[in-house]
Amino acid sequence: MKEGAYDYLTKPFHMEDIQLKVERALNVRKTEMALKKVKGLILTLIILIPVLISMGIIFGIFWKGV
Repeated sequence: MKEGAYDYLTKPFHMEDIQLKVERALNVRKTEMALKKVKGLILTLIILIPVLISMGIIFGIFWKGV
C-alpha cells in the first residue's frame, strides 16, 4: 500500500465507512508529509553542524588575533 490503495471497502458499504476511511487516509498522508519535512530538517542540521563548528573555531581565532 505504498502508493496504492490505503484500505478496502466491503459491500454493502455505508457513507460513514467511506468518510472514516478517507479521513484516515488523509491523516496518514499528512503525517507522512510532516515526517518527510522533519527528516529533511534533521539532515540539514547534520550537514550544517560541522560547518558551524569550524566557523566558530575560525572566528574565535580571528577575534583573538584582533
